[in-house]
Amino acid sequence: MFQTNTTGSPLKYFLEPTAVSLNHLKMRSRVDRFPDYRAYHMTGLSGGGWATTVYAAIDPTIRGSFPVAGTIPLYLRTGGSVGDREQFEPSFYSIAGYPDLYILGARGRGRKQVQILVRRDDCCFGQAQHDAKASGFAYADAMRDYEGRVQAALRKSGSGSFRLEIDESAPSHMISHHAIEDVLLRELRKAR
Repeated sequence: MFQTNTTGSPLKYFLEPTAVSLNHLKMRSRVDRFPDYRAYHMTGLSGGGWATTVYAAIDPTIRGSFPVAGTIPLYLRTGGSVGDREQFEPSFYSIAGYPDLYILGARGRGRKQVQILVRRDDCCFGQAQHDAKASGFAYADAMRDYEGRVQAALRKSGSGSFRLEIDESAPSHMISHHAIEDVLLRELRKAR
């Protein structure tokens, strides 16, 4: 009979593979003739965007993080847009909510997080999933409101950068060419 070890948080099944892989890469760069990378960046779509948000918050060696259609604060989610369990697990989010994770993922010298949401997303955190009556704001205004709050908190903390991009070009739940070329690659070129 196959049995898995289920002790600890189930979030480890999402985050531990990233930690193990990154730690292996760091170790190899110290002992082998493997490239010695100066910086680590992370991006992901949907669940990968969620993992990017959370992992960047707990590992400050991630200098640039680019979650795509991965999260928005819980207070902006309604109905079917609350996400899967890892997106709202009370034992985790009672410690740090999404705005806290955005701050942690962006805070520090040379660190930044650029969150990308897809306006026409047919799955997650797009305008179609937004309830303007519940939030009191139109879609873009609600997103810009929390962006401003995170930016203000980062200014108080001293360093780091957080920005929200609303991708108007993607037709659905995806990482568009615009997001790759005009956001991710542009930011990575600046980080050199």
